[in-house]
Amino acid sequence: MLAYISRRLLLSIVVLGGVTVIVSGALLLSGDPVALILSEGLATREQREELRRELGLDKPFVYQYLDFARGAVQGDMGRSLRYNRSVSAIVGERVEPTLQLSGTAMLLAIVVAVPVGILSAARPNTWMDCAGRALAFFGQSVPLFWLGIMLVLVFSVELRWFPSAGRLQANSLVLPAVTLGLLPMARIARVLRASLLEVLGADYCRTAWSKGLSERRVLVQHAVRNALLPVVTIMGLQFGALLGGAVVTETIFAWPGLGFLSVQAIGARDVPLLRGVVTLVAFLSVLTNLAVDVLYAVLDPRIRYA
Repeated sequence: MLAYISRRLLLSIVVLGGVTVIVSGALLLSGDPVALILSEGLATREQREELRRELGLDKPFVYQYLDFARGAVQGDMGRSLRYNRSVSAIVGERVEPTLQLSGTAMLLAIVVAVPVGILSAARPNTWMDCAGRALAFFGQSVPLFWLGIMLVLVFSVELRWFPSAGRLQANSLVLPAVTLGLLPMARIARVLRASLLEVLGADYCRTAWSKGLSERRVLVQHAVRNALLPVVTIMGLQFGALLGGAVVTETIFAWPGLGFLSVQAIGARDVPLLRGVVTLVAFLSVLTNLAVDVLYAVLDPRIRYA
């Protein structure tokens, strides 16, 4: 088990390093941030070159990346060009809102998707199955930006049940969590239904039925656990997608998380801040995938021994 975790941890470090290299290269090709900070008509060439030296942009890409990687390992990802503050401090302030929103959305998705998937598989081609599939189809089809706007119009503007934006009240989390959690709910429900249908048709489940075991016992003791592997996979992928893909939802609801911060950094061409946000999101996604791999080994010992 320890060797398995060690291999996965080493692979995660390699993936994280590759992501940071790609992000740093893409940001380097996006343009010169000095030209945005100091306009050509308002600053001399010497002033622009001096600022470029202060920011380390006069060095080759390899040295720029090594400086960033060395500082990131020590918790220093540079200074924001827009806020003139430490990137680590700014990003650290926005992590908690994003984790709160993503965690709540994922919890909501699991709470709804698991019963829907189990009932759909246990009662195939019935009205419950049709309702569950319709809900999953709606969740995968509706655009998140449209859903967020509609929720604001109905529950904030018309009914005045929830705030339309911000993170000032306890119930401010409801609308963005529902918006963000709808897509993973639909995907988890569909994968669980398909996996359970396959497992329920296996020989050992038919044997359990023939022995006269109750439907609940067959589902809980035999079917659900063996159907969880693809479900765990989709949960891990979806949670990683929530961390990095909450840009639209956070922008609609002005949620002060990493997604909203990345939009502000892009608008200001704040390269150090944007690189810090992407690096942290990549780290959280890699950490999530590592946790899923470990959970794989717990659920199925064959993976661990292989």
